[in-house]
Formats: sequence, structure tokens, C-alpha cells
Amino acid sequence: MVLVFVGFMAGYNHFDSSLAMGSLGLLTTTFFTFVPCFLFIFAGAPIIEKTRENERIKEALTLVTAAVVGVILNLTIYLGQAIIFPGEFTLSGIDYITLAWIVISFIALQRFNQNVITWILISAFFGLGTYLVQQVL
Repeated sequence: MVLVFVGFMAGYNHFDSSLAMGSLGLLTTTFFTFVPCFLFIFAGAPIIEKTRENERIKEALTLVTAAVVGVILNLTIYLGQAIIFPGEFTLSGIDYITLAWIVISFIALQRFNQNVITWILISAFFGLGTYLVQQVL
């Protein structure tokens, strides 16, 4: 979605704020982003189905799964650091409101089994409210 937005902005800004060219950039980016993915899925799905019982392939996919989990964990730590410490990486640079919301979110999702989509909406409104309050102050 970010890539599609960038495609729109590139077309829009390159051709003197033209909505038509922005839309063309959006459509072009969408086409060349998603069509290859779907082609790989449609071409590869029958092959993967034929190899379901192959133990070597299962082991390889287990390794890929472990690598993906590692990448997600790395990204979580990187983004968490950027959010909790927006300025300098010291105790005085901690955003305590964000840290408190992370703890509240973790408890709500783990202990009280809140719906993730609902909690994302609640968090979005909390973030918007926090931003507006900080702008007023």
C-alpha cells in the first residue's frame, strides 16, 4: 500500500499536480507490484501441493519460517526503539506515554484476549488524541 501511494505521489508531483497522472502512477505501481506476486502464486501452488509429503521440503520451509520470525522480531525491536526513544537513547529520552500504551496493549491482548482489529482502532484513536493534545499544549 505504501508503494502504491508512492506511485501516486510520483505521478502527481512529476506532472504538475495532475490527478490523472497520479492515478496512472497508482495503477501502474499496483499492476507491476501485485501481478508478479499472483503469477508466482498461481504457477507455484500446484508445485507446492505436489511436494506436501516430501520431508526435505518441509524441513526447508521450517527454516524459512524461522528466518521470517527472526526478521519480524528484528523489525519489532528496531521500530520499538524508534518509538519508545524518539530522541536520544537514554532514560531521559523515553516517551513514557508510548511505553505505557505498549504495556496496556500487551496486557489487553494477552490477558484479556481483546480483538486485535478492535485494539488497533482503539490505539489509532489514542494516538490521534495524544497527538492533538500535544499540539494544543
